[in-house]
Amino acid sequence: VPFDQHGVPSDDIDWIVGGELRHMMTSRYWAAHKAIPHTPYPLTVRMEGGDKSVEELIGSVERGLYVTRFWYTRFVDPMAMLLTGMTRDGLFVIEDGKLAGGGHHTVRRPAGECLALGRAEHRRQPSLGRGERLHRHQDDGLHDGIVEAAPATYAVAMPINVAVIGAGSWGTTVAALAAANTPTVLWARRPALAEQINTEHVNADYLAAFTLPDALRATSDLVEAVAFADVLVMAVPSHGYRDVAAEAAPHLRPWVPVVTLSKGLERSSRKRMSEVTRDEMPGHPVAVLTGPNLAKEILAGQPAASVVAIDNRDIAAELQRVFGRPSLRVYTNADVVGCEVGGVVKNVIAIASGMAEGMGFGDNTRATLITRGLAEMTRLGVAMGGQPTTFAGLAGMGDLIATCSSSQSRNNMVGVQLGQGLTIEQVLANMNMVAEGVKSSPSVLDLARRYGVEMPIAEQVVAVCHQGRPAREALAALMGRSRKSEMD
Repeated sequence: VPFDQHGVPSDDIDWIVGGELRHMMTSRYWAAHKAIPHTPYPLTVRMEGGDKSVEELIGSVERGLYVTRFWYTRFVDPMAMLLTGMTRDGLFVIEDGKLAGGGHHTVRRPAGECLALGRAEHRRQPSLGRGERLHRHQDDGLHDGIVEAAPATYAVAMPINVAVIGAGSWGTTVAALAAANTPTVLWARRPALAEQINTEHVNADYLAAFTLPDALRATSDLVEAVAFADVLVMAVPSHGYRDVAAEAAPHLRPWVPVVTLSKGLERSSRKRMSEVTRDEMPGHPVAVLTGPNLAKEILAGQPAASVVAIDNRDIAAELQRVFGRPSLRVYTNADVVGCEVGGVVKNVIAIASGMAEGMGFGDNTRATLITRGLAEMTRLGVAMGGQPTTFAGLAGMGDLIATCSSSQSRNNMVGVQLGQGLTIEQVLANMNMVAEGVKSSPSVLDLARRYGVEMPIAEQVVAVCHQGRPAREALAALMGRSRKSEMD
C-alpha cells in the first residue's frame, strides 16, 4: 500500500483524515479534528485470525480480516472520537452494520455479525466512500461531516482487561481492587493457589482472613494471564522481577502499560523496577503504584490513599479509575523516579525503626529515625532526578510513616526481631514473605556512594543485616556521629 509524504496510507483505506501523531498516548484533545496518525509504530491489532501488525492489517483489508479490538482505543482513540463524538469510552463503532474504528483505519465487517451489538442512532448524513481521502490540511470543518456520517451506528464497549502477575499479599490486594472495576486475572506461580482463589475466593497463604471478589479469576499459566492484558501489573519481588518480566514479555501485546508494585532494587544492576521493565519490555509505558498501603487494611476497606506515577496524564487517569475504590483515593504523580526511590528507601529506614522498637525505645526514637530517614531519602532521590516535593507526599513521608509504625510491615518486624537480639538468618527463616529492605539496603548504599550522598541510617542497616553488627552497636554509632546542622 503506497504512503503519502506524511506517512499516511494513500488508498485501500475506508477513511483517511490528515493529522500527525505526536505521541501515542498524547492528550485526548489533540484528536478533536485530526483523526488518523501516521503508522511508523509497531502496533498490533487483535484480529479474528490472530494478532496482526498495522502494516499487515493494511495489506489484509482486501482479504477480509476484521479488527475485533485495538488496545489503545481504551485510552485515546481518535477515530472513535470522530465517529461517535465520545472521548475516552473505549468504543468501537459499527456503521451501517460494518465495524468502523481504530486509530489508523476502518475495516468493514458483514452486517450479519453486528446485529446483536445494540443500536445508537446518529444524525443521518451520507457516509464517505471507500478510498476517499482527505488532505491533512483540509478544512477542520470536515470533522463535522465525519462525526455526523454514521446512520444506524452501533457502539461496542471494550472493557480493560487487567493481569496481575504475582499472588503475594499486595499483588492479591491490587488484583481485588481492580476486579471490582474491570475484568482481572491474577497469576499465581503455584496451581494449587490459583485453584484455591478460583474455588474458595481466598488466598490462605497470605490473606487468610479475607474473602476475595467472586469476579477475580486466577491462573497459574503466565501466557494465559498476559496474552489478553490491556494493563499488566507486576507484583513480583525485586530479586525475581527480571526473570518473570522476560518470560512474560513475548506474550504481551505492544503498547500495553506495565504497572510495577515492587519497592526494591535489582542487586546486580542497582536498577529500579521501572528501569528493569524497560529493559525487558521495551516500548511499553511504565507506571508505579505506591504509597502507604498495608494490604490487610486496604482489603478491610479502611480509608487510604495511593499514588500512580507515570509521565502520561491519559494513562494515569485511566489507572486511577482501574485501581480506585470508595475507600481508596488514587492520586497521580509524574515523578516516577522520586516515587520509586521513596518506596525503596522507606523499607530500609523501617528496619532501623523496628530495631529501635525491639530494643525497647519509644516514640521519640521512632520519630527521630523517621525524620532523619526522610532526609536521607530526599537527598538520594533528588540526586537521582526526583522532585523534592514528592518526598513530602504519599510516596515519601506517607509510606515512610506507615512502614515504620506498623506491625503489619515486614521490614519493620524484621527490625524488631533484630533489635531483640535475633540474627538476620533466624529472622528470615521464620518469614514466608519478602522483606525488600533487607535485599535492597546494600544497593541503596551503593547508589548513595555513586551519587555522593550521605546516608548514615542506611549504612547501619547494611552493617546489621549483612555484616553481623549487633543492633545496639549500630544505634550507638548513629548517636555518636559528629554534630551537624539539621539542614546538612
